[in-house]
Parts: sequence; C-alpha cells; structure tokens
Amino acid sequence: MQAPQRFSAQAVAQWTRRLLEQAGMPEQDAADVAGLIVRTEARGFATHGVVRLPSYLAKIGSGEYNARAVVSVARQPGGVCRLDGDGALGQLAGLHAMRNCIDMVAEAPVAMCFARDLGHLGAVGIFPLLAAEQGLVAIAIQRTAPILAMAGSTGPLLGHNPIAFAAPIPGAAPIVFDPRKRSSLVVVGR
Repeated sequence: MQAPQRFSAQAVAQWTRRLLEQAGMPEQDAADVAGLIVRTEARGFATHGVVRLPSYLAKIGSGEYNARAVVSVARQPGGVCRLDGDGALGQLAGLHAMRNCIDMVAEAPVAMCFARDLGHLGAVGIFPLLAAEQGLVAIAIQRTAPILAMAGSTGPLLGHNPIAFAAPIPGAAPIVFDPRKRSSLVVVGR
C-alpha cells in the first residue's frame, strides 16, 4: 500500500482557488472560498472540506450555484442585516454575513444577519470561529430542507439544521462547538 501524499494547506488552497476561478469565480471570491474550504479541512472536518469541491464545481457548472454572484447586504438599525446571496456558494455568503456582523457589533451589542439564496455552507463552525478570533461570541444556524424521515413517516420530515457557536478564551484558542454539519441566521455579540 502506498503512503498517502501530504500537501501544505497553502498548496491545497492555491489549487482549490484555481479550480474555482476556472469555474468562473472572480479571483478574490475564489481565494476566500478556497481559504475557508481548506481551513475547514485542516480543522478536521474532512466531510465538509476539500471533498465537497467536486459537488460545488458541478453545481456551478449546472447553474445551481452562481460563480459570479453579487452578494448584497442591507443593514437595518439595531444591528440587523439581510443578505441576499444571489446563488453564491455558502462559504462566500457566510463570510459576507459574518464580516458584516463583526462590523455591526461596533455600534450595537448584538448583530444578526438573515441570509437567503445561498448554497451549502460547509461546516458552519468556521463562521463563528472567525468572530471568536476577534474576541466575540457568535452562533450560526442553517435551515435545511426536510431530508430525514422519522419512524412511521412516509417521507422526509426533518432537516439537518446545523448549529454552531464559538467564544474566545483569554490566552487560548477559541472554543468552537460545531456538530459537523439555505437560509441562515448569524448572531454576534460581545
């Protein structure tokens, strides 16, 4: 049996970025998504990391995901925003949502972003982790379509509905709860 090959995170991120660019994504969007995919992989969430790339590329190719999405955010008073993902990959839309929440907590004690029209987020814990690294507590919740059946049901009744949260720890890495698993809610506060 041949030993597995090892690649640096930087090399995998560059490779991933190039594939996303070839699929039509703008350079910065591809770099952002590639960085999140590889970071997810490096955190031990292989089921939601690089292994997802072929399905993301296929969904871009089929038009299910929009490679050239223009993510728009409408901020409202009181630390609330609404994000329209324009069919973007979930990592890109999720990054925009978290960045806006992080910015909004400078003026409000809690910020929330409601997101729509976006693809699979990957492992949702990556987004609260970004906030925790900035000294903030954050939670991310994703609603999914019914895919799970219950005993006695004739079809799917429940969604996977992942939830993740993170909090900073002074002098240590943030704590992140991510159970590994299309509209989303992000809440950030100090």
